[in-house]
Amino acid sequence: DGILKIWDLNNDGQCRQVCRVPSVQEEEQEGQDTTASSSSSSVGGITRLQWHPTLPLVLTSMSDGTVRLWDARNGALVQTVTGHEDMINDLAVEFVTPEQQGGGTAVIVTGSDDKTVRLFEIDIATALEGGTTSSS
Repeated sequence: DGILKIWDLNNDGQCRQVCRVPSVQEEEQEGQDTTASSSSSSVGGITRLQWHPTLPLVLTSMSDGTVRLWDARNGALVQTVTGHEDMINDLAVEFVTPEQQGGGTAVIVTGSDDKTVRLFEIDIATALEGGTTSSS
């Protein structure tokens, strides 16, 4: 269903946060541009995930061929990275610059059913401000 739930196992197993792609209607209510959005009904399942080592950020690869960056504090979708035409089967992430520089850079390698391997870079600080992602 594409929903990421974050549980607190030290506090009676409570669900601390639910991360989901906002529907087009929710984005329109918030005044966001919906031209490049997908509704939550078309979101595939999560195939892999990786936490940032020190920040409350989670990266997920999806069966719809996207990689998503989530803010674990509030459940917000920070960024969606596209490039695959089919399900992503594997995700590897290396965080490569000092934490003092706003979170560093995430170098992401994905493998997909579309028979491609893709490399993405996300500048964490720029992503948190709503910036862009480069891919190859």
